[in-house]
Amino acid sequence: MEDTPPFEPPMHPRDAMRRIAMNSVRAFVLFNSTTSNRSPKSFIALTQRF
Repeated sequence: MEDTPPFEPPMHPRDAMRRIAMNSVRAFVLFNSTTSNRSPKSFIALTQRF
């Protein structure tokens, strides 16, 4: 599901937290797009903050 390269340099804790936040936001967006009929533009604006 993720397109991560085979090797990654060690991340800072902040970058790891940011990646976890992005993944959770993406999962949240996927969940909400299937359960509700909201426009995806608000979710795109939400993901642009990270």
